[in-house]
Amino acid sequence: MERFPVEKVSQEEADKAKREGIEILYSYEQERYFIDEGGSGVVYKLPSGYCLKIIEDRSKSKKSDMYNLGNPPLVEARFQERMSKTEFLGKTRVPIYIGTIQSEVDRLRSAIIMERLDATNLQHIINGTADIPKSFLIHNFFEDLERFVQHMHDVEEIAHCDLYARNIMVDNETSEPRIIDFGRAVNLKKIESEVRQRQLMDHDFERLDEVFKALDALQNK
Repeated sequence: MERFPVEKVSQEEADKAKREGIEILYSYEQERYFIDEGGSGVVYKLPSGYCLKIIEDRSKSKKSDMYNLGNPPLVEARFQERMSKTEFLGKTRVPIYIGTIQSEVDRLRSAIIMERLDATNLQHIINGTADIPKSFLIHNFFEDLERFVQHMHDVEEIAHCDLYARNIMVDNETSEPRIIDFGRAVNLKKIESEVRQRQLMDHDFERLDEVFKALDALQNK
């Protein structure tokens, strides 16, 4: 897979990724593009080291009252963009944000274009459908991950609110942590109650603790 520097994506590269995304937005059903799917979207690979997360904006659906909506696609994109640009001194990071596109025909369908990670979903590892990288060190991994989440809370004032194993990945080459999917993220500055703010931040760390225990049990079998 083609890789590129974390620090910078040129405007030319970003424009190319957007063109590629638009070209396959309506041909995404093809199995050859599929990477993975989660609660808020389906991810497909693009050429040149990028991927496309296609999201149905359920807040605009006639059946919106039936869903736990989460963030609209553009709000999710803003959270991801902000966290992909944050200045964190550790090794944890999120996929580089490239841009968003929206169908000109079906306004319910949007997509986020981002870096395509060479990484493994921790839920797949826990489920036994993927192998953990040989260089993976669980304590180093979670110490850095927890510092990143604390940075996210303190510096960016964001709570992820969905830090389950499915949204945490381990880089296949470096064994470094990656966080994905800001579909449930919350801007802490907009939460007036300090008690509620603390609950949301604690929720993030409680989910991390659950993932740690599941992986630790798996490694100690």
